Amino acid sequence: MGTLLAWPPSLWNDRLWRAGGTLLPMPTALERIIDGASDPSVSTADLLRRAVAVAHRLRADQVKTWAEHELRGYVDVVEEELPIYRCAQVSIAKAQWTGFGGSSATTHLRVSDAPSQFAPLFEIAARQPVSELESLAVSEDGLAIPWPAAAVSWWNRLIDEEKAVHVSGMYLFSMRTEVPRQLLVSVLDAVRTQVMNLALDLESAGAQTGEVGGPTVDDPPVRAAVTTFVTNVYGPGAAITQAGWIDKLTVNVGDVDSLARAALALGLGQADVATYVEAVEAAQDDPERSKLSKFLEAVKSGGLSVAGGIASNVAADQLLKFAMSFLGT
Repeated sequence: MGTLLAWPPSLWNDRLWRAGGTLLPMPTALERIIDGASDPSVSTADLLRRAVAVAHRLRADQVKTWAEHELRGYVDVVEEELPIYRCAQVSIAKAQWTGFGGSSATTHLRVSDAPSQFAPLFEIAARQPVSELESLAVSEDGLAIPWPAAAVSWWNRLIDEEKAVHVSGMYLFSMRTEVPRQLLVSVLDAVRTQVMNLALDLESAGAQTGEVGGPTVDDPPVRAAVTTFVTNVYGPGAAITQAGWIDKLTVNVGDVDSLARAALALGLGQADVATYVEAVEAAQDDPERSKLSKFLEAVKSGGLSVAGGIASNVAADQLLKFAMSFLGT
């Protein structure tokens, strides 16, 4: 009978025993996300739970909130706060018509076929949790959203007023806006891609990133990766409104150090921060603020780069706010 070997606990913390007697390093939290993102056996929900753990360690509240929304859905979230890939899209509707003597017909209508007040009913947004989307994406049943009975009745009244299209001699019995299966697949693919790209960007922040006791959003490389992620998920400008660290930046009146720290945290390079501070200080004696205006215009046009994925026009606006705080106006 073989001998049962007891491996020291410290070994299991650092190594993974594999069949064949091979000892390999345990994968890091980021490696598990990167590998899982392209592994079909890892569900999107499981991948997101890994992301929640990493976000918690990074103290990246905006990433954690995003992942939790993907897990539980966006039912109570307004359209403007949805990720880009979750925003409403226009689809077609399947109409069932009935007429005299039990006659019936089926047609498909586009939003351009309908009176303008019905346009919102042609829009669909995938707000369900990712686990539900994964089930729907492999379902063999056709996916569609039925119109309210009140909308169908309203359409029929417009038929009587000759203001709505219809099959000759028939009234609308039901209408269902179709949900393309590809829409669900694209949402799931976007989620997995965003998680993987975030993990890849975070790897450059150091080997301990994502691990217990590792760097957090207070560290510039991590903050830059998180800002890029927020911008990619929510669109240009979202890094300012979604990323909580921006709200913590305070510039005091006449305080050069706080002005420089805020500009550096926003993503300006050291040399550009010095030029920016000089331009803001010059504005104290220049009612036209010409030097500051020239600097901000260079940022806005992309002539001066801003790290971290913040759109140039948004960065310019934020730098102007910092300047106004410094000047006390």
